[in-house]
Amino acid sequence: MAFLLKILKSKNNLLECINTERLMLFLSLAAVLIANFQLLSAFFYQDDFLHFYQISNWNPLGFIFSSRGGHLYIFRNLIFYCMFKLFGVNSIAYFSTVLLTHVGSAYILYKIIHLLTDKPSLAAAGMMIWGICPVNYGALGWYSVYGHVLVGFFFLLFLYDLLRVEKGKISYSIQIAIRWSIYLFLMAASFGTGLVIAFLSPVAIVVILWNNEKKWKIAASILPVIAAILLLFIFKDSIYYYFSGEVSNIKPVVLSVALSNYKIILEMFIRMCAYGIYCMAAFPMLFFFSTTEYPAIAIFISIPVVILFIVLFLRSQEYRRHYAVLSMFFLGLIGLTAYARAWLYNVFGVPMISASITPRYYYVILIVAVLILALMADELSDIFPKIAKVIVPSVLIVIILSVFPSMNLAPKIDISNTSVNEKKSYYNTITDIEKTIRAYPEGSSVFIDNKINDQIPIFGASDTGFPGKAAVFTITYPNNTVEGRRVYFVEKDCRVAEKNIEKKKWRISSLIVSACDLNKKSN
Repeated sequence: MAFLLKILKSKNNLLECINTERLMLFLSLAAVLIANFQLLSAFFYQDDFLHFYQISNWNPLGFIFSSRGGHLYIFRNLIFYCMFKLFGVNSIAYFSTVLLTHVGSAYILYKIIHLLTDKPSLAAAGMMIWGICPVNYGALGWYSVYGHVLVGFFFLLFLYDLLRVEKGKISYSIQIAIRWSIYLFLMAASFGTGLVIAFLSPVAIVVILWNNEKKWKIAASILPVIAAILLLFIFKDSIYYYFSGEVSNIKPVVLSVALSNYKIILEMFIRMCAYGIYCMAAFPMLFFFSTTEYPAIAIFISIPVVILFIVLFLRSQEYRRHYAVLSMFFLGLIGLTAYARAWLYNVFGVPMISASITPRYYYVILIVAVLILALMADELSDIFPKIAKVIVPSVLIVIILSVFPSMNLAPKIDISNTSVNEKKSYYNTITDIEKTIRAYPEGSSVFIDNKINDQIPIFGASDTGFPGKAAVFTITYPNNTVEGRRVYFVEKDCRVAEKNIEKKKWRISSLIVSACDLNKKSN
């Protein structure tokens, strides 16, 4: 009887632990969802409109293989194309996918931390710190940066699989090799950060699976997809020009030009490292310091964290390989960002202090940072168990109390994101177009001044590349005829008109009318 009672008691304890874990996971995901629910009211911004215009005018493959900023965008562009074809400019549909992807990433992050530490409270804390961090809104609130969010999602899936193989939860198989190849390809084809992770993944596999006799064979199994990614990256512009029919007039950036700014790159690298650590190690402090200026406190907080990390790395038996791999990803992601962007900011005269806190750069970096901090917290809790019993619940309380401040800070943290103004400009332009169209009798030709009263700012787009109201019209209306009226846009700048009329394969050429031609006919 005593034996049976002991079994029942242990079973009840197990069920209680499982229920507690599920409840903690549910509440953590709810906090992430609540903190980011405002994404559903977000709108499109800058490059989003340019991509809509390109989809409306280019052939599908031309857009899918197009690239901006040196990224390999095939998968992100494919999603962009499908979303536009399915939902037009319904922003709720777009940002619902962003929100679901972010919550999915938070869930996988929880599973990873729990797998490594076997501590639900620590997994919940780490997942929520990252999931509600307002810095992430810089990537979440701009749909053109959705590729960065996708990289985070597939990176976590890859890492979770890799750790389960290490822990013996699953066995390596051909199915896993195929799955990893898909993850790596989709990461690399979504954003530049995905390229870093893909190219570093063989090293990560070997280090994490160091005790596995098949580690070299497993790492070699993903080399074909990495070779394919490398070839696509090298020839991405040539593929684009083949499908688009355009001729390249852009000179490639010479490596020596970027490296000649090594001091600027190094400064940005150091500042980004410190800021990434600061955001996760002391993220509630974001509420008390300006988010538009580089916080000097980030340096002072990151230094002791780095020292503690080195100490734990040297003494750790369980996590040394994990520390090494995560540090490699952390430094690699920041290194690529600093190299690719620092010298460019210098060209445009942007202060490096401001450039170092550009929020959209940190989405994946913060995932890696919180994973490192979670492992450090686990080791410290084992060293100081009595202190941990007080600190862990206190941290969870602070995080819960930070949900609503994070919601308020998130839209303000990226001062460049003025999607509220873009929304107003877009709908004002549509209202003007529709008002003019309805002023004409049904069955007639409508001529509309192509000048936009409230200009939509698009980075890097010329007046010929996004020509006024006609560009907005192509985004919104699938045909040139609206309510029985044939629509034309009169462009007073003859240069803009001529450049767009020349694009015979583009829809815009059938919409633009040159004011110069009209004047010649009237004379």
